[in-house]
Amino acid sequence: DMPFAGPDAGSLRGGSLMHVTNAPVLTPDECEHLKLDAAAVLSARASNPFTYGEGHDTLYAVPEVQRRVVHLHDCHAYGARWLRRKLHSTFFPMIASRYGLDPTQLTACDALLVGYDAVAKAASMPGHRDAALVTINVILSDEADYQGGGTRIEASGEVLRMARGHALLHASGIRHAGNLITSGTRWVLVLFIMSRDVPQLAWRCAERAIAAKAEAQGAMRNNSGMPSIEAALETAEACLGVATALVPDDHEFLHAKAGLHAMRGEVSAASACARAAMDAYPICPKPRLALGALLLGTGRVRGALRHYECALDNALCDDDDAWEARCNGALAVVRLLQQHGRSPTPLSTAREWLQCALVAARDDSRLLGLLEEVTLLEEDY
Repeated sequence: DMPFAGPDAGSLRGGSLMHVTNAPVLTPDECEHLKLDAAAVLSARASNPFTYGEGHDTLYAVPEVQRRVVHLHDCHAYGARWLRRKLHSTFFPMIASRYGLDPTQLTACDALLVGYDAVAKAASMPGHRDAALVTINVILSDEADYQGGGTRIEASGEVLRMARGHALLHASGIRHAGNLITSGTRWVLVLFIMSRDVPQLAWRCAERAIAAKAEAQGAMRNNSGMPSIEAALETAEACLGVATALVPDDHEFLHAKAGLHAMRGEVSAASACARAAMDAYPICPKPRLALGALLLGTGRVRGALRHYECALDNALCDDDDAWEARCNGALAVVRLLQQHGRSPTPLSTAREWLQCALVAARDDSRLLGLLEEVTLLEEDY
């Protein structure tokens, strides 16, 4: 569906379509050498200073996966020179034929080797969009090396799996996730492609807004004073205003506007933007989480609980959105019972949510305190 394919999908012919190659685009030797190059880079440093999606997806990133990301330009045998040849011989013509772009105007803004490892708890990547025009994923690992995996398309729930050397192409604005591997290791080459013919103005404005919002949050934490905070917020609002004027129904732009209004304490405007984001992309849990937080903050606990339950239904079971929905859903159940003596969701469910959340944050004092409140309520109910 084109509305779910991101702000720049209209620049592509069939921008909502995803393409899986019928034949391998990399040979087994190329796949193996890329994996060996990545292993050599990782072994040469104690920790990876680069982050997957830095500046764009850091809220949803997985540190364990970040530490297993290698930029192709750091590789030796199969680095930048190999990539340039492969882009012009294989990848650019392939993109041009699928999406109607001029191959001479294409460029790779980044190229990553991403290693998923079940033992190292680097087993999945939460839902996100990429800061490019077209994304290419090429599987480097043999199917016998891992179980699970694949690319999950959020809008359809479909998990796309390819054999070694095969590629998946999609508009970078399609929300997708690295599906959980349950054992083994899975290496993927990820290419982020842009076109000189497609300026992606809305996306660039949104990027600047994200950076300005982060500046405002940093100024708040550092008590830098209202002038610094206000200047950053005004920049963020201006940039998001341009982005939403160019692409009025983009759910992530609307969700970002809701966050800015919430930072200013403008609850009604924040709620309106979050609802617009939810209407534009109903299956995304983030607007529901935002609405839940706004309602919880104004004492409308039952309404907040409904949004947290819907967010949990839409979220992947092991991602950050699910964790947030469980934590705040449990809080809503506890507050309803404390204030009104009843809740549409059983207390036992709140305990299950908290126990599941504590698996990922065993020493979280807030969750442990909430679990104690559940135990006290169980004595009365």
